[in-house]
Amino acid sequence: MSQIAGAAAAALTSLQADDVDFLCSLPKAELHAHLNGSIPINTVLELAQQYSPSIAQLPSDAQTAEKNAIAETIQQLKSGVSLNEISDFFSLFPAIYALTSTPQALQTATCAVLRWFLKDDGTTSPQCTYLELRTTPRETPEVPRYSGLPDRLSRSSHER
Repeated sequence: MSQIAGAAAAALTSLQADDVDFLCSLPKAELHAHLNGSIPINTVLELAQQYSPSIAQLPSDAQTAEKNAIAETIQQLKSGVSLNEISDFFSLFPAIYALTSTPQALQTATCAVLRWFLKDDGTTSPQCTYLELRTTPRETPEVPRYSGLPDRLSRSSHER
């Protein structure tokens, strides 16, 4: 579970255990989640371990410095990453886009995000009961823009 700090932590500590249980049991809706910003960190790390850099996977207009920065970030992910500030997370986006540049990686990410948001293991309530998951797939040699891939991923994810 993520750490809760500040005013939210103070509000949480003011509640009784029954209040927390009640709030956790309420159905929730996520109306604006972005796929690449919702990938569980364990899945990002898994994708980083499986990633093998390829010039073909990077956008054709990517500059050498950007390619090096992405490779460096992926190496940091492989070694373990600490996300303490919001800027730590946002700095991962170029690498996350590189890590999700194949249909298989997109499917892995989509399934992980759906499992996290919609989990229902019988012991806890799902994170949410309604999810609007958004994405704008990046065009890569393996994933042409507007290829219908998100629809195929969605159907495949629900079949699991």
